[in-house]
Amino acid sequence: MNTTHNRSIVCGSERKPVHGARAVGLVSDDERFGVTVRIRRKTPLHSSMASGYHDDRKPGQRRYLNRNEYVADHGADLADMTKVEEFAQAHGLVVVESNRARRSVFLSGTAADFAAAFGTTIEHYELLKSMENLPVLQ
Repeated sequence: MNTTHNRSIVCGSERKPVHGARAVGLVSDDERFGVTVRIRRKTPLHSSMASGYHDDRKPGQRRYLNRNEYVADHGADLADMTKVEEFAQAHGLVVVESNRARRSVFLSGTAADFAAAFGTTIEHYELLKSMENLPVLQ
């Protein structure tokens, strides 16, 4: 697999630090951690609604998907899962678990491997404000 990629940011994947946090240094290259990669649905959920699965009929008259039907219709496409797994292996990351129903691939590796694979830097952050000054949701 070609490991040279044109990278682009996936819309909605950008993250900003929590308010009051600041970067305090890079994560050690040999630090290990895991990442869950979410995969797009094979087909949107609303397509099953048009097929009579969830409409205005009474619950006993509706057609419900079983697990296999759900995976086949709305789980991750096997080709997409395979691409993520091949990408991970090409970059020295370990595929710990793949699940089409959850549309996820759980990867494990070092900070250096993740940084190289995703073209990013990985930093430690500290929260500057004390917890007592944070707003409380009621």
